[in-house]
Amino acid sequence: MKPIHEMTFNEFKKFVSSQAKSGGNAVSFDDYSRDGTMEYLYPKQFYVNGDLYYWSYSKAHTKGKSLSVHYEFWGHGKAVGHKKYGAGQLNKTKLFKFLRDIHNYYVKEAQTISVTIQPHHKVS
Repeated sequence: MKPIHEMTFNEFKKFVSSQAKSGGNAVSFDDYSRDGTMEYLYPKQFYVNGDLYYWSYSKAHTKGKSLSVHYEFWGHGKAVGHKKYGAGQLNKTKLFKFLRDIHNYYVKEAQTISVTIQPHHKVS
């Protein structure tokens, strides 16, 4: 397996999808690609470089002149903290924003490490 920071975003999505267990807690979305439509399961909880990530989709109440109920999609983990990715229907756009933030975090982290860790040269 490639290191996370060397994966394309599509490879990263497949990596996350591969952690879905049959009969486990996951959501299924069609993913369109140049070579055809594939259906992927995205687990509610997964690991990236040993870090736990999970998403939640929950009811929220808004108080005002009238009480209303709406649903919110949240992502949780090292790369994002606890971040709201939107309200309304659960869809792959919200899920992919969450996954893209995670992927970008590890890509940037790898770039930072490669820039800060440089070989020492002895100056005479």
